[in-house]
Amino acid sequence: MLIRVQETVESKRKNMPTLERVMELLSYSADTGVFTWLIDKGSARAGSAAGAVNGPGYLVIRIDGLLCLGHRLAWLYVFGAWPDGDLDHVNQIKTDNRIANLRVATRSQNEQNKSQRADNSSGYRGVCWSKKECRWKARIQLDGKCHSLGLFDTPEAAYAVYLEAAAKLHTHNPLTVDGKHAH
Repeated sequence: MLIRVQETVESKRKNMPTLERVMELLSYSADTGVFTWLIDKGSARAGSAAGAVNGPGYLVIRIDGLLCLGHRLAWLYVFGAWPDGDLDHVNQIKTDNRIANLRVATRSQNEQNKSQRADNSSGYRGVCWSKKECRWKARIQLDGKCHSLGLFDTPEAAYAVYLEAAAKLHTHNPLTVDGKHAH
């Protein structure tokens, strides 16, 4: 996924903007998550919203030629240092950069808070059709490893088992019984 590459590169760059430089150029509202330019910058005027949404759906802002992720800039702006590791958008809205919506997370924890994949054919997270077995398969991921939860006659039965496992294993952002995230 593109965002992971960008975050990895960003954390290793020695020339990332400092807090001082960011504060010279941008204002940030922790309540709204919106960045605005403090100076005229290219075609953008002072007071206008900063950034654009990239392919994966995250806000990016170019500072001194470097493309920076908005949620990581928000963290820097509020806490004075670039975040260690991943940042998770609690409500899963990638452009909602309010500081209350951001939390430091491990990669595994961040994966627990992902939306259902667009190519999911069962309609249930953690459930897919097994062509080999001609049954519904339930599985769950934890710390980068896929764990099989069994084969079932219906996707609903597979999903019920997935929800039980998620309640035990996905402690960062557990699903409730109805499959919604408990925020």
